[in-house]
Amino acid sequence: MLKPKIALSTCWCSQRHIDGYEMIKAMVDLGFEYVDLSHGVRISLIPGLLRALDEKLMKVSYVHNFCPLPTGISHAAPNLYQPSSPERKERQLWVRQTSRTIDFTSRVGADRIVAHFGSISFFWTDPERTINRLRAGRDSITINSDERYRRLVEKYLVKARRKAVVVMDRVRQCLAEVIPLAKEKGISFGVENREGFMETPL
Repeated sequence: MLKPKIALSTCWCSQRHIDGYEMIKAMVDLGFEYVDLSHGVRISLIPGLLRALDEKLMKVSYVHNFCPLPTGISHAAPNLYQPSSPERKERQLWVRQTSRTIDFTSRVGADRIVAHFGSISFFWTDPERTINRLRAGRDSITINSDERYRRLVEKYLVKARRKAVVVMDRVRQCLAEVIPLAKEKGISFGVENREGFMETPL
């Protein structure tokens, strides 16, 4: 039977530290053996972080795309570039930064990456804003019993499922560009879509 890995995510503390070594040390002092490197790890934390890992203070369970953050970005940004984007330039930036995450994941001795696969966008409307406005100040029991709310969600989902065919084709094309490198490094992909109603896959 596999022993579960319980990891503490750097999203808990990366914004509070300027030294990656001290960040890892603080996590070790809490008794954790594994760290999850989240998408909020700034470039400036990397030298100290690598020193801590080279000294075997802690092991990495997985890395969250994009890690380290792209140059000039100092806040968590998993959707900074989206493989679902209709803009080729943005998709290529996703491929470039994801390839960088793959290399970094290999460097820190992990074998898994968690990525976001983009979202479905609407030209005139913003389903997220409309639905959030309807939910504002209401508890889950009230909102889930609201027929108007349910009809609105279903309306957007019908449209989103139609758009998802093209969007997921773009995602698959981007993945086709990074998977050979991931295979070469022995790294698997996981996906999460927790940030919004229209994130892909639906």
